[in-house]
Amino acid sequence: CRALRSFRQTMAAVDIQAIVRGWRSRTNYRQTKAARKIQASFRGWLARDFIEDQHDCATQIQRVVRGYLATLDVYACIYKVILIQSFTRMKIAMEAATYRMAFI
Repeated sequence: CRALRSFRQTMAAVDIQAIVRGWRSRTNYRQTKAARKIQASFRGWLARDFIEDQHDCATQIQRVVRGYLATLDVYACIYKVILIQSFTRMKIAMEAATYRMAFI
């Protein structure tokens, strides 16, 4: 009788331990799942923030390059205008010189 009661107590203790271990596993799984969800949300935010920073940097680079190219275009146009002016002034000067040479 005493051995039977000891056996039943042992089996009850084993059952209680199994229930507690199962409960702890489920609780730990929920906590782990929540932690994974938090980590995934943070990593997503971090990736979006990184991409936004890269986009801003690319925009700044484009702005600088487009400004530089526009400045080069303006200088090229100014050079062409000066070239045309110099040829025109040269032609006018040569015509004036030819006109003056005619009276010598």
